[in-house]
Amino acid sequence: MKLLLVNPPVTYQTPWMQVTEPLGLLYLASYVRGFSSHTVHLLDCLANKHVTKVRQNLYWYGLTGEKILREIDKFQPDVIGITCMFSKKKNDFLRLAQDIRHAFPGVILVAGGTYPSLFPAEVIETGLIDYCVIGEGERTLLDLLNALLDSTESLSTIEGLAFLKDSEVLVTQKTSYIKGLDQIPFPARDLIDYEAYLTRRSMLHGLGLKRSASILTSRSCPNRCNFCSMYKIHGPKWRCRSTENVLDEIVHLKQRYNVQDLFIMDDNFTFSKDRVIEICEAIRRSNIRIRWNTPNGISINTLDKEVLSAMKAAGCKGICVAIESGDMELRNKVIGKKLTDQKIETVIKIASEIGLFVTAFYIIGMPGETEEKFEKTLQQLKTLPLNGAAAAFANPLPGTRLYEDCVNNDLTILESDEDDGNILYKPFIVTRDFSESDLMTREKRFYRTFFRAKFFTLMKDTILFRNGLLYPPFLMRILRDRLLRK
Repeated sequence: MKLLLVNPPVTYQTPWMQVTEPLGLLYLASYVRGFSSHTVHLLDCLANKHVTKVRQNLYWYGLTGEKILREIDKFQPDVIGITCMFSKKKNDFLRLAQDIRHAFPGVILVAGGTYPSLFPAEVIETGLIDYCVIGEGERTLLDLLNALLDSTESLSTIEGLAFLKDSEVLVTQKTSYIKGLDQIPFPARDLIDYEAYLTRRSMLHGLGLKRSASILTSRSCPNRCNFCSMYKIHGPKWRCRSTENVLDEIVHLKQRYNVQDLFIMDDNFTFSKDRVIEICEAIRRSNIRIRWNTPNGISINTLDKEVLSAMKAAGCKGICVAIESGDMELRNKVIGKKLTDQKIETVIKIASEIGLFVTAFYIIGMPGETEEKFEKTLQQLKTLPLNGAAAAFANPLPGTRLYEDCVNNDLTILESDEDDGNILYKPFIVTRDFSESDLMTREKRFYRTFFRAKFFTLMKDTILFRNGLLYPPFLMRILRDRLLRK
């Protein structure tokens, strides 16, 4: 069969958007291509940097609908797979599915990614999608393609699949995940304009101005933070690739593409101390000259001087760590981090002393965050030796424990217009401890406190191109929303 995978265009609030290669689709393509005779193409709508202004604070990022339909017509696929990685982007996803369904009524449409995985019945009931691939998709997609080719195979026996059967949505259970990740071929980077990603020159926590690429060395995360649903996508257990396999991909990226900056995008790269040290020593012994960081964040509980020193020696330039709140009770009892103040202070001090660029992630507006608890976050910003800090509003995404807690406790989840260009910069929850206006003020206080406390560090890092302070989206937001003013 002829399979076309589509990395769809999206709407965004500025004409500048941080984009990395679609590793999920590239893995699907490499797996299907490596274990079958099906023909696979990939239509990457985001690589060309095409941006169109829709209205104030809203931009269309990627190929136009007309261009997408022309490309589909050229390939004449039997099956089209569309990904939707974020629930907040479901409108973009459904608009594209509607356009394709109207133009190519005979094509089989398959959906995957976070939104279809968490809400497969909702997606199937739109009437636009024939099948939803739920969670880790390599085996499910290949099984589906084989079943479509051989009408004697039963779709009901395929794990992690949603479809209509006798006018009812049938969702088959996902019980197994790929244990030996080494068996999956490297991402099929040859199917896209990879040079466009290598040379995008987008700063991501201190790296990205040189030729840049992303890799995944493991899947899922054993932790259960209340705002995260990743374990529902990639399974309850952390799984990893071997050190040899990871090093082979890094060598491949260096030799074939001359990659100089590497983003390790794992959800929990440092979960195994022995493994991360082994990977770092393998990189160091190979004499590969490459800089890397961990943009998705790593768990502070997994870090100590031995791990951080090994990372530094292997070319790591910076780490992102998820602290979430300066209040230990909120951080642990509500969010579920199991992380003490002492551990935070010790690890960040060590990282700073050995020369790593340290960025901390925080969440504003968690249920139970009183003014007193938020003040502890501000105090922590002042005292920790950080190079960067980023705050996001607590977002009760459907499928998370945070969403369930909000519903069960009758907390107000604010209605949001997905097509509002400022959706990412607005609060999502209101409780008796804070209003929407209170949270907007807290965000300004967060950044104002950090900038004042770390002014000289920020200026030095900016001059050395070690941070994204002058990156257009953030700079525009500082000016537009007056984040640093009272």
